[in-house]
Amino acid sequence: MSTVTMSQARAQLAALLDRVEAGEEITITRHGRAVARLSPPRTARAARADHLFAAADAIADEVDSYRGLPLPRAPREADADAAVRSLRADRDSW
Repeated sequence: MSTVTMSQARAQLAALLDRVEAGEEITITRHGRAVARLSPPRTARAARADHLFAAADAIADEVDSYRGLPLPRAPREADADAAVRSLRADRDSW
């Protein structure tokens, strides 16, 4: 990967794009700090795909960690009715 300054990039944009088209990645700096990267589109797509696959693997690991654990107890209808009565009583007491 090559690095060029902002002023060099302005002056040599066409040549830089030819290099990128040939497969090279180029970092553009301003005041010594990287501010942009020129890369072929296929490289950017591959990086995004890698990120998505890593996220999918993390989700699969999270799901696997819950396999075999008991499900939480579902509220019974009587519990729900009691909760609604309690909320209404609180509301009506104002």
